[in-house]
Amino acid sequence: MQQVLEPESKVDKHDRKGKKHCFQLATAARTYYFIGQNEAEVDEWLKVLQRAIDECGVASENFDGKPINKIGLEDFDLLKVIGKGSFGKVIQVCKKDTKRIYAMKVMNKKVIVEKNDTEHIKAERRILQKVRHPFLMTLHMSFQTPDKLYLVMDFVNGGELFTHMQSVENFDQDRTRFYVAEITLGVAYLHSLGVIYRDLKPENILLTSDGHICLTDFGISKEGFEEDTARTKTLVGTPEYLAPEVLQGHAYGKAVDWWSLGTLMYEMLDGNPPFWDQDVQKMYKRILQEPLAKFPPAAGPEACDLLRQWLERDPNKRLTDAKLIKAHAFFASINWDDLYNLKIKPTYVPPVKSASSTSMIDPEFTKEDPNDIKPVNSLDAAKYASHFDGFTLNPATIDTRKPAPAAAAAADDDDDD
Repeated sequence: MQQVLEPESKVDKHDRKGKKHCFQLATAARTYYFIGQNEAEVDEWLKVLQRAIDECGVASENFDGKPINKIGLEDFDLLKVIGKGSFGKVIQVCKKDTKRIYAMKVMNKKVIVEKNDTEHIKAERRILQKVRHPFLMTLHMSFQTPDKLYLVMDFVNGGELFTHMQSVENFDQDRTRFYVAEITLGVAYLHSLGVIYRDLKPENILLTSDGHICLTDFGISKEGFEEDTARTKTLVGTPEYLAPEVLQGHAYGKAVDWWSLGTLMYEMLDGNPPFWDQDVQKMYKRILQEPLAKFPPAAGPEACDLLRQWLERDPNKRLTDAKLIKAHAFFASINWDDLYNLKIKPTYVPPVKSASSTSMIDPEFTKEDPNDIKPVNSLDAAKYASHFDGFTLNPATIDTRKPAPAAAAAADDDDDD
């Protein structure tokens, strides 16, 4: 439909040209008529076309001929600060009309541009827009002011996995298996979209209020890996979770995420990553050279075997095929469809009283004033406005449906190397 999605394109369900199940797409050049088999098919076509028009940034009206409502900061009540980062803050907000609670990531345009991270932020927004998975963060809308960017996402309040790992010496095998299985589905799904996550660590994994995994923060994720031969050489990530090929400066692909998951699994079972050292240079040397001879006491033979295959230094020999990973003996008790559909009861449920509670959020954040994120109109801010064209994302643009379990859970053709 690229040829007909022009400025001022408009879809109208009501002009049927005297026929049943007919609708029109009017562009500046001409009008196109479409006929469906039934009314349900027409409605589905309308949704698909409207999303395509919205994504092209050309829609000025919706199917009923009414203006699309623009989202802005004035549509939300700012409740509490729940996080901070290098570009700004994350705020718990309540949308005034629906009373629904969200997490709003607020980023300073000036800081982003000056740190030369504009493309990373745009990529994060694009990735968030297309991912729809039970174990990945969901983006609901985005907008901007002259000086700030706003991403409105799920509010996930069970705490960081990092916090839960710090509260105990280590996880047992059942709890580890549950978390690693859910992360496996999330990572395999990202790979099926051609995305490398590149920053798998406990701080980027949240627990929902009922105990499921939610992968968040796609700030250094990278697109364009639809082909198995695709590679990049950028040195990014968190030191203790970096794969050897990244440290060596070699071109790398999706296999780096499985190394990171192996490192994280080891840490869950042991309390420390496998090659941990407070001296970062010594840790890098250990990642590159030290044999994986010692395994966590909590790890059984199946867990040890999976760790060996994920912590294989040669990415060409590393276990990266999603089908083979799911078939591994460590996951023998996992029904993957049930896991994807949230039918498996979590082994641990965070102690939160409600889905809107902030009791698991660090008080260092929640005591701050959330109102200092409001926009500032200035000549300085105006300099950065043009850097983020296309960032705004109307809620109607986003397909909130989950992918089918087979597509989401399998990523069957995701052969990395």
